[in-house]
Amino acid sequence: MCVGFDSNHAKVYPIMEEQQKDMDLEEAESSGSASKPKKRPLRKFDDHLGPVHVCKFMRNLYQVMTASDDAHVRIFDLATSSTIMKLKAHKDYIRSGCTSISSDDLILTGSYDHTVKMTDCRINSVVMSVDHGEPVENVLMFPSSNMIISCGGNSIKIWDVLKGGNLIHTMINHHKTVTSLAFSHNYKYLLSAGLDR
Repeated sequence: MCVGFDSNHAKVYPIMEEQQKDMDLEEAESSGSASKPKKRPLRKFDDHLGPVHVCKFMRNLYQVMTASDDAHVRIFDLATSSTIMKLKAHKDYIRSGCTSISSDDLILTGSYDHTVKMTDCRINSVVMSVDHGEPVENVLMFPSSNMIISCGGNSIKIWDVLKGGNLIHTMINHHKTVTSLAFSHNYKYLLSAGLDR
């Protein structure tokens, strides 16, 4: 499990097996400790200069992508905790991001600078940028990486990556800011959540 923190770093934690949890709880009880045992991080990444809001595993599971209020995207090697890539991708806070499930090298970020950017880690460069028109709260990438979705303000926009970021469709189904997006398990449906009631 990868988690970003307001204290400018990200951590990777192990997800424990149920049997190990039971053993740790028994050990804590036998030692007289009333509190649950704390999980220790496997890795800690300290290179950001602002709160880390995005922390995702890359498809290969050996690297971690982070993005922060410092407007930088970083790729870390999980084995050594070293920085593999550092890129100032945006001009304002990065508040959302995702990694491709069909490529080891593509990441997508959304920022309060109103842009969504696709980065190719092989060349350490932004390969596509689209303007959502409002601060971007969340982004998604289809499994094939040929279409992306962004939300911000009260709109959700679908973009065609293969045509250089052409806008395919805009949905305005909320009255207030759309803050979250999710695909259904089979990618046929899109779920959105917002600040409206």
